[in-house]
Parts: sequence; C-alpha cells; structure tokens
Amino acid sequence: MKALVGLVALLLGWALATYPPTYVWRVVLWQDSDVFDYRRFPKRHIENAGSPFHFAAGSEEDEALVRTLFENNPLIGDLDKFLEGTRTQAFIVIQNDRILYEKYFNGFQRNSIVTSFSVAKSFISALIGIAIEEGHIESADDPMAKYLPELGERDAAFNKITIRNLLMMSSGIK
Repeated sequence: MKALVGLVALLLGWALATYPPTYVWRVVLWQDSDVFDYRRFPKRHIENAGSPFHFAAGSEEDEALVRTLFENNPLIGDLDKFLEGTRTQAFIVIQNDRILYEKYFNGFQRNSIVTSFSVAKSFISALIGIAIEEGHIESADDPMAKYLPELGERDAAFNKITIRNLLMMSSGIK
C-alpha cells in the first residue's frame, strides 16, 4: 500500500512539474475531457426560439459533390469510413442556408447531446461579427464590461478585458 501511495505521489509531483497546476487539478477532479463533459458540469436550459430557422435539405447531387471533393484527397478515400475512423460524431456541410451533407457516426444521431468544445468559439465569433455589422456591438475592441456591466462591478479587472481578448482566448483570466 505504501508503494502505491508513493507511486501516486511521484506521478502527481511529475504532473505538477510538467503541466500547469490548474490543469493537473482539473484532471484529478474532473478526469480528462471528452464529449460527455456536459454530464459532469453545471448547465443552464435555454428555451427554443418561437420560430426556429430550418436549413433547406440538400439533394443527392449535393451529397455526391461533397463526397467527391473530399474523396479526391488520397489521405481520405471513402469519406464515411474516414469520418468513422477519426471518431467523428457528426459532419455537416452547409452552404447558402442549404445542407449539402449531413451524417452521424459512431452511434451518434442528430439529437445526440455532446460537448461542443472549440466549435462554440467559431459560432460565438460569427455571432459577434453579425452583432457588430448590425450595430448591436460597436467594436471587438470594446471592453466586455460595456455589455456585461455586472462583471465590471464585481471585479474592476473585467473592465480592461475586450471582446477581442475573449475571442482570442487572451483575457488574462486565470
């Protein structure tokens, strides 16, 4: 038993010397991240829109075009086999509000829930761009507390963080 405790202590010491402490404690407390993180962390329910937007369905020709574009790459070959082999859950190609290709793999379906990880950043940055274009946000260089003043009231450091800092994941927040 002492040997096991010693080994665990040695591994923990090595991890703390190799990786940032916050990362090590996150792995110890929450384990490594995966697509099912949503089951382990707090969440908030967001109601559906009253009239949601629906993309138009593509045709068999659209799907064939997408397949051809990807399968011309010798590293991919058969697109479905490639996506399944890379442990992809969903692969969707949308152009001009039309779904050209939509497939799910490895036991996942359209209504499966998974953690989006960095995919969310792409959507958020696109939405910020739209909000700037429509005049809801003046600039990506605005302090984020301009739009969320309660954060600036809670901690003055938030008044120095710009929307651009958040989009670039360079806020300086520990």
